[in-house]
Amino acid sequence: MGLKKDTRLDLKLHYKRVFEISLIASLTILILAFKLVPQYHKAPPPPKEPDHGGIITAVPNTINKPEPPPPPKPSLVIAAPDDTPELPDYFIPSIDDPIDITKPPKPYVD
Repeated sequence: MGLKKDTRLDLKLHYKRVFEISLIASLTILILAFKLVPQYHKAPPPPKEPDHGGIITAVPNTINKPEPPPPPKPSLVIAAPDDTPELPDYFIPSIDDPIDITKPPKPYVD
């Protein structure tokens, strides 16, 4: 058997009513704020005076010189297959090779 709720302490009892009242109050405040604040009218900009003091000069035509031709592409030298050096034979252990783990590795000496 659960505990009975005390209706005086139940916050969800009047939740809908409080929400509606607060919504009406906030909308009323917004409407009054926009109705009572005077309208803002932007002043028109001052008229511009015509510019009669400009000096007109003749600009000489420019001549675009053509670009020089690009340099020739270098020829690629392909190495002959006989020139490849031989790689040294390295010991590559396989998975099946036994590894000696009984002794620790030697310390690195510079």
